[in-house]
Amino acid sequence: MTFERSPVTQHPWWEQTAMVYLLQFPFVLAEARRPGAKDLAVLGPALGFAAAWAPVAQKTINGYPPLVSSALLTHSTFERGDFIVSFSGCKIYSSQEVCNQLFLNYFFQVHSLEELAEDPALQPWL
Repeated sequence: MTFERSPVTQHPWWEQTAMVYLLQFPFVLAEARRPGAKDLAVLGPALGFAAAWAPVAQKTINGYPPLVSSALLTHSTFERGDFIVSFSGCKIYSSQEVCNQLFLNYFFQVHSLEELAEDPALQPWL
């Protein structure tokens, strides 16, 4: 799905498009082939999806620093307590150095140098 002139490689969601395709498309086709199938939009949100998967709001999985979310109206701003802060797209709106500082800022909101110093695996990095 990611080679040649696949629609997945041309889509702005990149690998997310492939995930939606893999998790939804086969089930939509199976539902559409079912005898007596109706328009999937009329049947409700659960039909046409893998049984263990359902779409959720983007912010449920990852929010973005204000630098990114303010530039892209489709991206929600990360708030303390959210699951993950994502930096994808950061370099488009700033420099690598600014993105690195943003990352460190968020990282040290939940970790301390003292805590990290206690982890033997991190010793070479500190």
